[in-house]
Amino acid sequence: MSIEDLASQKKYLEGGIKSDFEEGIFKILKNQNFFALIYGSFASWVHTKESDLDVVLSIPEVTEDLFNKIKDFLVELHRKYNLHLDNEVPYEKKLLVPYSVFWNAAGLSGLPFEKNNIEIPKIIKTKEFLASEQMRARLLFNILTVPTIWIGTDMEKLWEFKQKAERFLVLLWLHLLKKNFVQVDDFVWALLVWKDWRDGELFLGYKNNMRVVEYLKAIFVSSIEEFEKKWVIEPLQDGGFWIHQDLVLNMLKTEKASFIS
Repeated sequence: MSIEDLASQKKYLEGGIKSDFEEGIFKILKNQNFFALIYGSFASWVHTKESDLDVVLSIPEVTEDLFNKIKDFLVELHRKYNLHLDNEVPYEKKLLVPYSVFWNAAGLSGLPFEKNNIEIPKIIKTKEFLASEQMRARLLFNILTVPTIWIGTDMEKLWEFKQKAERFLVLLWLHLLKKNFVQVDDFVWALLVWKDWRDGELFLGYKNNMRVVEYLKAIFVSSIEEFEKKWVIEPLQDGGFWIHQDLVLNMLKTEKASFIS
């Protein structure tokens, strides 16, 4: 896609759908603490006529009444703009989420330890799995670590969640590589494609497009200084990094256990 096409798509989003979404959500939630994220194809400027508007909202406590109001509003917004409605993961799991669930998801609650290894279970597109807490936690973790468009009244809470999720993403990255010497591109590849060639939504949800790849690289670059100070990674002269895998595993075990509430 050309730069002109990207700019056109960005203008279309910000000029209509985003403003309508923002106006409608503030009317429903009024003065409540909340944040809302537009993610997926619209946030990465790769949406098509078949795309839906991927959104998630988070508030301290979810009520059935608020959920129904937001769901009805979102359905009408899709109809207004003739967008595809995707309910593969049920709205009850992905549309309105309490802070506590987001908090746990940021700490990798969706990926369990198996002995000394974090497993990445296959995403099996059954009704039961797509409605599971594990699927929700994996989706929320992905949302916190990809390009998004945000609105709300509680940005401080959002930044707290994003900071934690990005830290765990780098630790997960390092752990998945199972190598001591890596280049930055190795990190990105480890998140995009798994050893059995699962990728995208069947793996960790990261799509191989320009905005996502650059965003993932930026997360790693912003984390280098902290992990260098803790001797988890050491920069090498050729631009690569030496990873102390034993320290990565210890940090993951300790911080993952203490972070899940």
